[in-house]
Amino acid sequence: MPNALKVIAKLLRSRDDDSEDNDAALVQAVLRGERIAFDQLVIRYHKLAYRLAYRMVQQTELAEDIVQDCFIKVWQQAGQWQPAQGKFSTWLYQIVRNRSLDVLRSASHRYNEPLGVEDEPEAPQQIAAVFEHQQQQVQFQQALGLLKIDQRTAVALVYQTGLSNKAAAQVMDLQLKAFESLLARAKSRLKQNLGESNER
Repeated sequence: MPNALKVIAKLLRSRDDDSEDNDAALVQAVLRGERIAFDQLVIRYHKLAYRLAYRMVQQTELAEDIVQDCFIKVWQQAGQWQPAQGKFSTWLYQIVRNRSLDVLRSASHRYNEPLGVEDEPEAPQQIAAVFEHQQQQVQFQQALGLLKIDQRTAVALVYQTGLSNKAAAQVMDLQLKAFESLLARAKSRLKQNLGESNER
């Protein structure tokens, strides 16, 4: 168990470090079957992976299922990630995007579920403020749902997961200029959708 102890020590030293500095070491530990390293990757990336999946499929339970499937794939196929080709997060988001697209292509799902609890403020101070926030979130979600799936994905990658345009373009397998053009169209359409929503 000395390897596991080394991983634990490294994780304790980096528990407040959300950077990807030690992703390679964690993935190597996963390849050796060390569950604690896998758990650390899940803790680090679950929320961001969920946000991307949720923005794409727009159903809480479905997004959770997608993320669970994706982390199972990470556990089983961690060796497919090549650090020289990009960050671990980029590889993970590609897995999430591809799985979400697979789910969206299946005809048996509908995607009009209202926002889940996770999108609401955690500690509301005033009922009026909470109500207004919820209405804004619902309007935003409805406007986002009217976007084409590639536009919705672009918005989610940049604004939900915090990826740079370059990294998001890599996830979507697009040239940077093509991605930036897609994102600009998405933002323009989103603004238009929000405007139409406010006029009602």
